[in-house]
Amino acid sequence: MNKTCSKCKVEKPATNEFFGPSKQTKDCLYGWCRECCRKASREYQHGCSKDPEWRAKQNERMAGYRKNTEYRVKQSEYNHMRWENDQIYRAKGLAKNSEWYRQNPDKACAKAAKRRHIKQGQLVFLTQDEKFQVEMLYKKARELGEDWQVDHIIPVSRGGTWHPDNLQIVLKSYNLKKHAKLESEFRPPLPFERYNI
Repeated sequence: MNKTCSKCKVEKPATNEFFGPSKQTKDCLYGWCRECCRKASREYQHGCSKDPEWRAKQNERMAGYRKNTEYRVKQSEYNHMRWENDQIYRAKGLAKNSEWYRQNPDKACAKAAKRRHIKQGQLVFLTQDEKFQVEMLYKKARELGEDWQVDHIIPVSRGGTWHPDNLQIVLKSYNLKKHAKLESEFRPPLPFERYNI
């Protein structure tokens, strides 16, 4: 699968090697390729360092920051308080995350699976309908009970993608025994139960 850089208009493979990660895009890849990003960054830094207007504004801004002792004292006090109560802030953040996971178990499972595929570089573009199908698979697996799980027909470690066509609901015992094998390599003990939607 290829992707066209919106800056240089060159088509390149849609992988993390050529495009940086981005949470704002549907395919989780930045619009500009890495080469264009590096080039733009170098041009900006080179231009800013030689631009007298930019340097004057920067010096003025820093001088204003140094004069504003009240703001600096408040910032220092906040940072000190934040460091002293780091465990409390962490506990609040963890509690907030845990509450979201409890209220949205299906989205949480789909999010975790998506994250694993992003790390493996095997995420494919999904339409809204396909995303809904994935969430419904995880929801149905939860409704069936703890004995059922969502399984990848072609395992992620073998190049399987996070796509509804590659997902199925199977018994937990079968999924754990199958591990990273293809169905043709793993012969399940009869009777083999699979939930069909």
